[in-house]
Amino acid sequence: MKLSFVKSLGLLAVAAAMLLGACNSNNNNNNPSNFPTCTPPGSFVAVYPINGATNVPDSVQNVYVASSVTLGNQFMNVIGPPGGGAVAGNLFSQVPLSQIPTPRAKPNFANPIYYVTAVGTLSSASTWTMFLNNTNSVNCVPFQYLSFTTQ
Repeated sequence: MKLSFVKSLGLLAVAAAMLLGACNSNNNNNNPSNFPTCTPPGSFVAVYPINGATNVPDSVQNVYVASSVTLGNQFMNVIGPPGGGAVAGNLFSQVPLSQIPTPRAKPNFANPIYYVTAVGTLSSASTWTMFLNNTNSVNCVPFQYLSFTTQ
């Protein structure tokens, strides 16, 4: 009995390592874990910084997104720092459009609900990637929704 428990823990550790390793990818099509990519609820898009933006001030400490549906507390931001890896981020909090800095992307769906998540101080001249994780689904790889480069 004890040996099967230890084997189960080992398999769980391998699965967790594979999930975090998959977050290291800048391309969601490269999924070595063979787990499906987490799907965002409804329509989901980054609004600030704009996806693909360069020269984003490194003083930015928040990322803003829009969703067509309410995000539950199971959705969490995962930060992909320069050099790879993944760092668990924060939950999303609803905010009014007036709090989102400009320039910002305009969602291509009706009645967007805006959210913010704190990312902390980012190093300069670096490319950052953001992923959406569904903590209620342990067998999905976080969905990449944003990549930008700081000044």
